[in-house]
Amino acid sequence: MAMPFTVKRHTFLLDPSGNEVIRYVGKNNSDRLSFDALASNITELSKP
Repeated sequence: MAMPFTVKRHTFLLDPSGNEVIRYVGKNNSDRLSFDALASNITELSKP
């Protein structure tokens, strides 16, 4: 299972092996990637 997490203004998604799949860097500490945007990114990456 992939693991999403946020640290300050960075949102990461790691695959089960610990490899970075998605990285979002916000403009400030309160700028986070929304769940809907993350889900959209995952959907795009899951397409064959």
